[in-house]
Amino acid sequence: MFRLYKENKGDNENMIPHKEKSKLAGESIPIKSGGTYLVEDWWDKLVEDSWKHMKGNPACIIYALRVAILKLPDDDEVLYGHTEDGLGHLIHVSEVDNLDNLKVL
Repeated sequence: MFRLYKENKGDNENMIPHKEKSKLAGESIPIKSGGTYLVEDWWDKLVEDSWKHMKGNPACIIYALRVAILKLPDDDEVLYGHTEDGLGHLIHVSEVDNLDNLKVL
């Protein structure tokens, strides 16, 4: 599904920082903006590329706006999952509430 949005279909193996599944995958975690977030996995692991290269992907466009407005780190420490509205969203690990008490990323 996500591959439809990939700008570069070349070998990105060396650019993917997360080769292992997130320890938070499958967990419902609290987020700082309120509510819970069901983590699927690291974004770059799921799609084999950075969120920055996903032209036209609605979740990545919204996340890019949030990075700019909220001054989130511009890196790939980004999780993909679902908020309580059931829609897929990207969040930065810095947005996870009480991260130190959760499983190690």
